[in-house]
Amino acid sequence: MKKLLVILLFPLMLMHVVCYMFINSELRERVDEDLRRWNLVMHLGFTNKYFQLCYLHLYYPEYRFLYYQRIVKVKYILNFILRRHKFLYIETKTIGGGLIILHGFL
Repeated sequence: MKKLLVILLFPLMLMHVVCYMFINSELRERVDEDLRRWNLVMHLGFTNKYFQLCYLHLYYPEYRFLYYQRIVKVKYILNFILRRHKFLYIETKTIGGGLIILHGFL
């Protein structure tokens, strides 16, 4: 059921996917590491990274927050589409790839 919802809401997620496609290679590598790690730890089992990106944005606000922290230039635009996590803060300038945040302040 959740996968069907991701497919139906894909037009809403299109901006997130486009931002992912046009970020620089170093940043994309970090986002790819995040995607691989979240897929492994959360037992998602996705092979399509664009579908996984949409799924994580819809169902894991912690991942959405991390993604918005990485995509600095357009995070305010993306925030209008899907709100970031209100009670999560990252107080560092650089974040390595593969970071997983579970229950940040919750």
